[in-house]
Amino acid sequence: MSRTLKIAGTITLLLLLAAFALAAANAETYPQPTNVTAENTTDGYVLVSWADDAAPVHRVGWTHDADFRAAEAAGDWLEAFHFADSKRDTDYTIKYLPRGQKYWFIVGATNERFTGATYGEWTSITTADDSTTDSESGQGTAASCSGDDYDRDEWGDHPAADPNATPRWTKPSDNVSARDITQDHHVALKDAHISGGCDWSATKKNGFSTDSENLNPTTRSFNSSKAHRTPDQLTGIAEGIIDTGGEKCDYATQHDEVKDKYDLTLTEAEEATVDEWLALCP
Repeated sequence: MSRTLKIAGTITLLLLLAAFALAAANAETYPQPTNVTAENTTDGYVLVSWADDAAPVHRVGWTHDADFRAAEAAGDWLEAFHFADSKRDTDYTIKYLPRGQKYWFIVGATNERFTGATYGEWTSITTADDSTTDSESGQGTAASCSGDDYDRDEWGDHPAADPNATPRWTKPSDNVSARDITQDHHVALKDAHISGGCDWSATKKNGFSTDSENLNPTTRSFNSSKAHRTPDQLTGIAEGIIDTGGEKCDYATQHDEVKDKYDLTLTEAEEATVDEWLALCP
């Protein structure tokens, strides 16, 4: 009986391996997708399109430019991108990518989900910036202030952080050393540029860059995660830290005060998030 079970188990295993091998082989029978393009839609999403190749399933992948460069250098890009499966389609809409940032997109053809795919060439675009949005409320950035012409060198000095300062926007459990602390512009310089500061004088830009009311000592990881994102766009580490009512209240209060002080605009989504967080204040 024991020997019979072992033989049966071996046969089952061989059949499974053969099935996996056949699936993998079938997945490679489809040619790589061609004419892959990516474009911004009017509602702020990204539409990835490709030529009809009759493949039953397409795997649409995307990754941020920084992650793409790092993965490309390491030779393991397939492990670094996000993806979604699409049926026999010729386009796929990717929603909620951070605005004004460069992303790379790729499409693969296969016969079924969870199998390998034949991938085409990478294509890239910079996602639609908030400066392109418009709303009936009049919020949004003036068309003349585009993120494309932002130059950090035009914004003067960047005060250094006190290495002994207690960083804002961190958790009590974080083990922070002096070298982890950096100075963060709460309303980022690029956001200020986009939301009305592009035409400021050099003196005013430097004044904004050195304004203590807009400066916070933070951890480098938080600063990097936040980048120039507004409250409605926070992701990763920053989103994970600003996650309680008290933190959202404090974060939105400083954001609102700085933008009001310098008469900077807010996008519709940004304003909605700030109002929502301010409502959490005691």
